[in-house]
Amino acid sequence: YTWNVSRGCKHGCRWVMPNGDVAVCYAESVANGIASAAYPGGFENPTWHEEALEDPVRIKEPARIFLDSMADLMGIWNTSEQIEQVLDVCRRAHWHDFLLLTKNAPRLRMFKFPPNVWVGASMPPSIMHGKELSLDQQRQMLRVTLSTLAEITATVKWISFEPLSFDVGSCLAWASEQYGAVLQWAVIGAASNGPTIYQ
Repeated sequence: YTWNVSRGCKHGCRWVMPNGDVAVCYAESVANGIASAAYPGGFENPTWHEEALEDPVRIKEPARIFLDSMADLMGIWNTSEQIEQVLDVCRRAHWHDFLLLTKNAPRLRMFKFPPNVWVGASMPPSIMHGKELSLDQQRQMLRVTLSTLAEITATVKWISFEPLSFDVGSCLAWASEQYGAVLQWAVIGAASNGPTIYQ
């Protein structure tokens, strides 16, 4: 299941792949394509959908639920109160596992996550908020992400390396030396192969 109380994102992420192709955030592509009717203001104008808050409680069979597949719950446009509303539902719907994914990892430090929330962060982009990030900046962003995940308490900590746009080995080795095992799960998704897979 997917559950998007928050919909849309202002990050504007792009990834320059090793072959020079530019990958666009999959959620932005979907929102501005086949799901455009659900995003009348465009993906870059996030909206909050209070009416969807209780949806997981209505699902009685245990499920794995991606709680921000078309958003970034930790985006600065969502208030702490809104985020706590989502986490409260996760606590009450304790029979589900919820997957949270963010590009704003430092904000994770502000919250206590119930044990059924798997806390994840995304691969740093090459372009964010319209600004190009150098490879050194991307690596530094990944180190901050890994150190944040090391500091927070979560049953499962994970990273989506999608797309895998640069060699992350040195950053993972650094995190292992600093903190030991940081990640319980890593995803390398289809977008690493660029948009050709959708054609």
